[in-house]
Amino acid sequence: MATDACQKYIKDGKLTLSTGCINTSFIELNEASENAKIIQIINYKEDKNKKVGAFKAKIIDGAFAFHPVFFHESLAEQLVKDGIVNGAVNSENSPIIATYSLCPSNMAMESNRLPLMIKSYELLYTNCPALESEKSNLIKYSGDPEDHKGFDKTKITPVFIAVNGGVKTEKTEAPPTTISNPSIPIKVVAPLINKPIGMATRGAPPPMKTNSSGSSNQSFTPISAITPYASKWRIKGVVTSKEEMRTVKMKSGESKVFNFDVCDDKNSTIKCVAFGDVAERTYLVVQENQMLAISGCGVRQANKRFNNTGHEYELSINATSEVAPLKDGPVIVVQYELKNRVKLDELPRKVGESVDVLACIDKVNELNAFTSKNGGNFVKREVSLIDQTGVNINFVLWGDQAKNFPEHTEGQPLGIKGVFVKEFNGGLTLGTTGSTKYVLTPDVDGMAEMCEWYNNSRGTVQTQSLSTGNASEGSLGRDLRLLGTASALQLGRGEQVYMNVKGRIMSVKGETAIYKSCPSENCSKKVIENEDGYRCDKCNISGDKYKFTYMLQMEIADMTGQIWITMFGKNAEQFMGMTAEELAEIKNENPSEYEDIFHRLKFATRIFRIRAKSEVYNDEERIKYNAFTVDVPDYNKLNPILDTVIDRLNALPI
Repeated sequence: MATDACQKYIKDGKLTLSTGCINTSFIELNEASENAKIIQIINYKEDKNKKVGAFKAKIIDGAFAFHPVFFHESLAEQLVKDGIVNGAVNSENSPIIATYSLCPSNMAMESNRLPLMIKSYELLYTNCPALESEKSNLIKYSGDPEDHKGFDKTKITPVFIAVNGGVKTEKTEAPPTTISNPSIPIKVVAPLINKPIGMATRGAPPPMKTNSSGSSNQSFTPISAITPYASKWRIKGVVTSKEEMRTVKMKSGESKVFNFDVCDDKNSTIKCVAFGDVAERTYLVVQENQMLAISGCGVRQANKRFNNTGHEYELSINATSEVAPLKDGPVIVVQYELKNRVKLDELPRKVGESVDVLACIDKVNELNAFTSKNGGNFVKREVSLIDQTGVNINFVLWGDQAKNFPEHTEGQPLGIKGVFVKEFNGGLTLGTTGSTKYVLTPDVDGMAEMCEWYNNSRGTVQTQSLSTGNASEGSLGRDLRLLGTASALQLGRGEQVYMNVKGRIMSVKGETAIYKSCPSENCSKKVIENEDGYRCDKCNISGDKYKFTYMLQMEIADMTGQIWITMFGKNAEQFMGMTAEELAEIKNENPSEYEDIFHRLKFATRIFRIRAKSEVYNDEERIKYNAFTVDVPDYNKLNPILDTVIDRLNALPI
């Protein structure tokens, strides 16, 4: 129901929401704007125990939804007069107001984001249904204009209210319906913005369009132009990568997930993601090197950890999306590019990300077959790579990729697109994902120079390996931590964390430093003594043989705290300077010398490369610390890092 004040804001019989005015308010920061901002209140709460922030609301502007929004305390009486009180604002009564004073407030919030404040307003419309029923079309405004810098309100279909009571959008074809009974709900049509993945729609959605498109000679949107703010688009591209279907655990239970990449004739690529039943249907339609027409998907921010397309966004396929093969027209020929190429010495700063790499093959290692803890049989191959920076890293291949990788390819350049930088056992490796593509001697910029460097200079270069697990110069400063800080922040709880610690060895458990383990080469399971000798439950073998294996436990400390760390196998052997068999022999022949070995380790200052990882033991979660390397501090490298930390601390405001 329109109020008298509404008349001056009506144009062509319509009262239109100020599309994007929430974003404008955060950009302009004006307490009094020249133009009125017309918004709808879809939620309201009053806390009479508060003086400041007592009148709190959630608003929408036709494009964005935002909360909290506070009404100034001077508006208390006006809010009551206008019926904007607790319990009165709901899905059937979401008042529309005009304000010249929508501006961010400096009020402190627990969420650390600024709220909006309204110091004056006019009531324009009451008894109007909210856009809440179509909120999946609205973008949740973050409070930071930088997060929405691609927003263009001209691409949003405005939402307006006809003076006779109907709510329509500019593209509505049906004429306005005259509402004679004000109690009849008014239909709300949300702006035509793509829905984010995971948002529900009302009623049963129509089936996803997967039938072949009749012709490719239609107007298509460039993939580079796809943003969450584009109202209507349709892209055409070739499938450059199709991943296998995976099952993932979500809050609602297990779900299928399927990813594939498409590239258009401008060589722009975007990732497409589907879940659940939609993933299973899409998987049957999509084939590599196939031309597709795609439309009607949600658009969300790309996850750089698993997305190497170079596009800022990715597509979320839902039940109403179109994913249709194109029958005719030329197939797009994709040019092999390494858009996200990084040099090998930059990889320590890219841990957990998907990158592109160009390097020369330094060594192709033999296939390695082994049995996992769960009893599965696997094969892997490590390919050592090097580039002009003198840095060396292992590229790890599994299964058929490991078996089929060509041997005797040392010295050849290798381009890898979409390789994952992983930290394991204190070192870095490059691992494949479902979309990883590697090409020998790729036709890309820098390939010829790479070959020339390897042939002429490789033999004279002193290399540094990122895969050995030591605290390299790059990671030393990046991951340097104090033990007290690590404990206070509970580093390792939830997701494992690698860190470097400069500490002192306080004690070593010599009595449990070695144990009898399975004699098999790739097994370190502790054997059980019985009447027949020794048994390994993991390998299901018995006999009179065993081998000694390290499990070295040490207490280390710095000026802020102390922890117990554990070193296993080869890592402990390197630290001790002798094999477990040699240490066992000393223990058997000269027990006092055995004790002296550990006593001499006490109070030594070292740099420890440690992994903090949570585990559950007897229904209790705890953080376990494993050490991979122990090095004598190189103060020529350490001191500049500490100086930088001190400078940063001195620069902090007091």
